Amino acid sequence: PNELAKGKDPASGASFPGLEDLVAPDPVAKYDFEENGGTEIANTGTSATAGTLVGENAQWLEAAPAPGGGRYLLFPLGNTYVDTNQTASQLGLQGDVDYTAMAWMWAESEQAGDSSDSMIIGQPEGNAIHLGVRAQQYHFGHWGNDTNSGVTTVTFQEWHHIAWKYENGVQTIHVDGNRVSEGPAGALDNDVNVLIGTTRIDQDRDFVGFLDDVRIYDEALGDADIAIIALAGSGGGGGGSVTDDADGDGQSDEAEGIAG
Repeated sequence: PNELAKGKDPASGASFPGLEDLVAPDPVAKYDFEENGGTEIANTGTSATAGTLVGENAQWLEAAPAPGGGRYLLFPLGNTYVDTNQTASQLGLQGDVDYTAMAWMWAESEQAGDSSDSMIIGQPEGNAIHLGVRAQQYHFGHWGNDTNSGVTTVTFQEWHHIAWKYENGVQTIHVDGNRVSEGPAGALDNDVNVLIGTTRIDQDRDFVGFLDDVRIYDEALGDADIAIIALAGSGGGGGGSVTDDADGDGQSDEAEGIAG
């Protein structure tokens, strides 16, 4: 059914479903960081509004071990971030709504400034959304109503896939496709632009490390959908460790086990 939803014909001999054909929705925003220069950051999600890179020290890198291959972006310490040029409501994050955000991250260390925050998705001011790392835990916050990853702590200097899902007033954190914590929380109430790589500008909350395949969905994905995207690797092209395909149908054995 999801192949049909994406305009593909599963009965065709030319149809070889990839992992993400198992996931029905397309993201509202998706940033793969494949530019290799400049300040315009492509958004291949359905909103298609390009982001703007702010700061002078970001670097595009293209070397193992990037998840799924391709380039990724280094965010150094010191007010380097991407302005999505879209507000929280335009991205489906604002108010009493469901959403999912996710990213591949390689964190250098805990934030080295005055704050213990190292935020991947945020806002420049106000009661800002803050999704990322706080005090060596994965963190999910709408300002004053937060959830952390509890006993699951951050492993620095390794690639990990992190997803934040908000559904029916509950925040859920997923690490490498696994649900690790959840808690009730009020909705985001701050309709200003959404940023990647920091929150609350000039308050030492910058993410320091590498980011790739940052996405925002305007609905709550199922746990299996999140696991499939994590298994697929950045870009969903069957990267990462998902390679075995015993029945030769183009869908990995591991993904078939998740999808049932």
